[in-house]
Amino acid sequence: MLRNIAMTMRDPFYHSGMRVVQDRFGGRDTADAIHKHFVTTTLTEEQIAIIAGSRAFFVATSWDSHVDCSMKCGKDGFVRVMAPNIIEYPEYNGNSMYRTLGNLERNPNCGLLFVDLENGGNRLRLRGQAQVFYGGKRLHAHQGACAVVRVRVVSFPNCSRYRPRFDGSDRETYDPANDVRTVPKWKTLAEVAPTLPESDPHFEALQPAKPTPGSDT
Repeated sequence: MLRNIAMTMRDPFYHSGMRVVQDRFGGRDTADAIHKHFVTTTLTEEQIAIIAGSRAFFVATSWDSHVDCSMKCGKDGFVRVMAPNIIEYPEYNGNSMYRTLGNLERNPNCGLLFVDLENGGNRLRLRGQAQVFYGGKRLHAHQGACAVVRVRVVSFPNCSRYRPRFDGSDRETYDPANDVRTVPKWKTLAEVAPTLPESDPHFEALQPAKPTPGSDT
């Protein structure tokens, strides 16, 4: 049985509440640049590798006031990339609450977070719309599954600052408590750097060097 859930993404990438906060901190131009240049419906080879090697990921779902975040686990490869913008994973029998599947019954929108805990903490953040299969070929393709969730995804970047390596080797790199101002690489990109608000802690560091008095430039 397949739940008949529309897969078309009709909502804007940023809703009005996000815009309010972007404007509060002067980040609308940067947010628009990220949306224009780095939000994609095609998974890269690196992103596919993170998914294929994951034994766990987090999925967030909601319907009305019922908001849920769940950790899904399995063997390497239990999450499969079916197309450049489609992934699927099995739902196994658990505590019989079925909060993720229940929310998807009412609202197909979901968010997914993959974290490569064993290789530097690289993260992959996805959003998408889900279809739920309760039978047929899809279910039989995942041994032990009670349902299969297929998600048409959009990927977008996660700021690399404050991302621990879990071995403690770089935990201070971007520690705001220590006023560390190391500039993250993504902020130096040509598509992003000119859009940073003056309130950004790295704004000054990324401004073009001013000519010294008496120079020819």
